[in-house]
Amino acid sequence: MNEEVSSLMRQVGMKYAVKAYADLCNDANLMSSISVDDALMSLLVAERDGRDCARQRLLMGQARIPIMAEMSEISYDEARGPEFARAMSVVRTMSWVRTGNNLCLLGGSGSGKTFLISALAREAVRHGYPTLFTGARDIASMLAERRAQGAAAYQSERTKLKKKALIVLDDLCLTHMDEAEIQGLFDLLNDRAGIKSVAVLSQKDPVRWNEEMGPSAVGEALVERIMANSITISLGTGSRRKTADIDALRGA
Repeated sequence: MNEEVSSLMRQVGMKYAVKAYADLCNDANLMSSISVDDALMSLLVAERDGRDCARQRLLMGQARIPIMAEMSEISYDEARGPEFARAMSVVRTMSWVRTGNNLCLLGGSGSGKTFLISALAREAVRHGYPTLFTGARDIASMLAERRAQGAAAYQSERTKLKKKALIVLDDLCLTHMDEAEIQGLFDLLNDRAGIKSVAVLSQKDPVRWNEEMGPSAVGEALVERIMANSITISLGTGSRRKTADIDALRGA
């Protein structure tokens, strides 16, 4: 192995190609059987794939996805029905994230919302989309605090959030939000309208959202921003946790 070549690779930031180069040089039979173009292609592919993997690990860590769920683990049983399967055949392509549309997952506690969105969020990361999973109340409170700190702090936080291709808002309207929190959530949605995607999880339907936030123009506008260009999937009120427990007992 030529150490000068390795050193130059490191200097230009091709750290993944360095290892591939070392491995290639250690295989004398292969080196003698391939062209310069073949060798160069193998190093460039190693560098590209290494960078892609590193970026994906970084994005996955930043996303804060709560469950290690995969698309292949999603259940398409009779309880969910054909409409769910049809919706998922579209949602799983991530075309809605690419076009800046929204997703609403509605259903009772235990209906599988968090598992489903965790699988989708992980898929979004694999597609290269910067993602953030957060509680709706948590991010609303944080934005209200930044707004109280002044225009510069508030704008800085909003700019940072705009960089996320997908933001998952868990448990929307599970608890009461005050006016400052509602305003912060509206600003977040307004910044992203038609440009970046939001996925909303809630135990309540949009009519209840309006009721929970009270008779305010900002609250109504917030709901409108969520529902505009949104795919809505209703998972019902039954708990899949109970079903899983029963199935486990039957198999014991």
